[in-house]
Amino acid sequence: MRIGFVDYKLNNFHTNTYLKLLRGELKGLGAVAAAAWGMDEESSRQWAAENQVPWYDSARAVADAVDGVMILSPDNQEYHRSLAEQVFPAGKPTFIDKTFATSVADGEAIFAMAHQHRVKIFSTSALRFTPAFTDYLASPDAAGLFDLAMEGPATWEKYAVHQVEPLVAAFGPQLRRVRATQHDPKLVRVDLEWKDGRTGHITVNGYGWIPFRLVATTPSGAKVLDMNDGTFYTRQLEHIIAFFRDGQPPVPEEQTLAVAWVLENVPRSLAQGGAWVERG
Repeated sequence: MRIGFVDYKLNNFHTNTYLKLLRGELKGLGAVAAAAWGMDEESSRQWAAENQVPWYDSARAVADAVDGVMILSPDNQEYHRSLAEQVFPAGKPTFIDKTFATSVADGEAIFAMAHQHRVKIFSTSALRFTPAFTDYLASPDAAGLFDLAMEGPATWEKYAVHQVEPLVAAFGPQLRRVRATQHDPKLVRVDLEWKDGRTGHITVNGYGWIPFRLVATTPSGAKVLDMNDGTFYTRQLEHIIAFFRDGQPPVPEEQTLAVAWVLENVPRSLAQGGAWVERG
């Protein structure tokens, strides 16, 4: 299984983490980093040479040379659409790193391109695959789950996807509305409602590197889940490799667009003084 990396700058935490896993813990899966290209050519060429990953002269050349493509650029999602335009014509299954798109319209355009070229794609935050979370959802303890409250560090723009993703993974894409309050520039609180009445809450706390955690509530009680288990990258890459082999996206398109809708509309709610924003 040949995997290609396409990125803005190849030297970033995600690319380095995936490469380390492919050559270490997940080596037995038979997937190798076989090609790489980055928009920032000088730094990306240097990364490829230092890590002994073959360098190709374009995103399309990478896609032509491999079995599956990883569009990374995790901190520069504004490039995901243009990178997809270069990669999709090769017809290879493609993973697109977080954050998937800059808006719902941008995300819909990426999926439309994928359908046009008959390319299977998916995107997700790695926290969707946190073992404590996936194990909990599969257990009897999750019966009747009606509320999820998650908190984590940094800023809404940079890290909110890591909190929105698990909530949509658990409750699905049928969101009804969202609202947000920001009494302090570094502290954002978000409420979400689903059409079936279930609720979610998110706190992004920029005052320190607090760990991700999730409180799950059912009629029989509440449970705190540690979402900071670093093995979520391992679990995510296992799903990516399986997807490249069988062509079955592990995350539905509707969920990815629901996440994009929340990310786009929290700033709208903040601009309206914390008013509810309804999803059509």
